[in-house]
Amino acid sequence: MGTDIHLSAEIAVFDEEGRQTGWEWLPGPITNCWSCQGTGERTHNGETKPCYWCSHEFYDEYEDEPPERNMRYVPEVGKVREGWYHDRNYLVFACLADVRNGYGFAGVKTFDPVTPISKPRGVPEDATEESLAVLSNEHSASWLMLDEVLAYEWGQPIRQSGVLSLKQYAEAIRLGRPQEWCGDISGGSIRKVSLDEANQMLAEGLDDPNVYVAMEWEDRMADGTENFVKAMQVLAMTAGEVPVRLVFDFDS
Repeated sequence: MGTDIHLSAEIAVFDEEGRQTGWEWLPGPITNCWSCQGTGERTHNGETKPCYWCSHEFYDEYEDEPPERNMRYVPEVGKVREGWYHDRNYLVFACLADVRNGYGFAGVKTFDPVTPISKPRGVPEDATEESLAVLSNEHSASWLMLDEVLAYEWGQPIRQSGVLSLKQYAEAIRLGRPQEWCGDISGGSIRKVSLDEANQMLAEGLDDPNVYVAMEWEDRMADGTENFVKAMQVLAMTAGEVPVRLVFDFDS
């Protein structure tokens, strides 16, 4: 079973004298609906209907849907309001809150553990209702200031681990690093070999699709976290000079 992040952004609110009085939810960007590409309609079996994901007709019928669902998809027909970040990226999760730090499903090693920005801090007592609605209420709830996130050393080196098919291993040798891999693999016909054995098979021109090899390699953290960092930079530009707080937790 995988782990996902539930993340909300809040901006600081100040009174006329410049004193912070609380926090206000900052909704994510509005984009074309991924399902209907902005048209608001979908055609199935020759019949055109309002898009399941973004049409007001659909949401008017489902007033009892969880509030986070409505908050995300309400803007207008053909548009969806995205979250600031929702990708399943265990390296990002490890950096944010020590979640899945170096391992994936069933404890499979994925990379050498990293130093997180912070251990989970819990849900802030003054979190907005909108942020609370986004949370899964499962585990590792925390909050971070956006400045803390952007100041993290996202360009540091990291040692990755993975299992590659013989073909993927040959490509990794050619390009200097793997392009595709998995955490682990099993099955009656699967055979795992050592690096030496894999090298010998390649030297002999063999290509057995059932042969896999485990390997480790040096990488840059930036290569695996680029989308997250870009999303946080967009968030910073959207908020301007106002302090931003991220409130988040994880499900499993």
